[in-house]
Amino acid sequence: MAGVPVIDFQVYGLDGATDIVPTDTDLKKVAVEMYDALTNVGCLYIKNHGMSPKMVKRLEAAALQFFSLPIEEKMKFKGNAITHGYVPMGVERLGNATEPDVKESFVYFPENLAPWPEIEDFKESFIDVFHNFTILLHRILEVLALSLDLEREFFKKHHCTLERQGGTVMRTALYPKMPDDFKKTDGQLRCSEHTDWGTVTVIHQDNVGGLQVKTKSGEWIDVKPKDGTFVVQIADLMQRWTSNKFYAPPHRVLKLPDETNSFIGAKRSRFSLIYFGNPDSDTVVQGIDGSKYEPIIASHYYEELNEKASKQGYEETFHHTLDI
Repeated sequence: MAGVPVIDFQVYGLDGATDIVPTDTDLKKVAVEMYDALTNVGCLYIKNHGMSPKMVKRLEAAALQFFSLPIEEKMKFKGNAITHGYVPMGVERLGNATEPDVKESFVYFPENLAPWPEIEDFKESFIDVFHNFTILLHRILEVLALSLDLEREFFKKHHCTLERQGGTVMRTALYPKMPDDFKKTDGQLRCSEHTDWGTVTVIHQDNVGGLQVKTKSGEWIDVKPKDGTFVVQIADLMQRWTSNKFYAPPHRVLKLPDETNSFIGAKRSRFSLIYFGNPDSDTVVQGIDGSKYEPIIASHYYEELNEKASKQGYEETFHHTLDI
């Protein structure tokens, strides 16, 4: 099985000239490449995306400073996986996992009215990075629409309120290094197998590694860190929207890419930054070929997921309801 492809996004990168918008023809090559990747693996790297490395490092430094605080201090900002705030270790169980993941995170939700930690650059860097990811998502969505022979704004026009309201969130996650004598339960991972809820997820990962995606054939392949790239993954709602043309891959985080499912003895912590793109709440998501799934309003879709997650006491995805 071939690995995850690397796509050059320079033609529509964030550092391009603001007064020169590429034509549909200009985007044809990258559209074909992204279509091939997302219909087969559901995942790709983009390079030359144009986001400032300094901006991302600024957020990473501020987030790591927050994670280094005593737990009592961090718990003052407690939220959950789908609202603004701190999510402590041992809380989330993703997918069908029976044991909680060993990670902690801080989630940024644009509608947030909760207090922010008083850490230099913390709030400002979250807002800056979220804004840039939103622009990048819009450009990715334009290319994806063209790749499906749809009008260019087909997906983008339904992602207009991302910085004000809706389901789009961004999280920083820390997977701590683990001592050899850590008492692990069976089946426990750094991050359990799951799929994402929305349309497109964009991921920055440090150089530690451990992310894997599952192919349609059930094979796990590594998504190793590559300097200067982001990982782009299809999420459940986009698979539904495209009538299964795009594939939302289950994914997980192990200790290291070439080791077992255990994180015991992981000598290094792992940091990631994840932007979960979701359409506007009033969007009616209907399969582009008019078949496969019943139309659903995005807000109703999220309510169903949130209700199920609340009953279970953890975040759960509905990937198993989608026919591949």
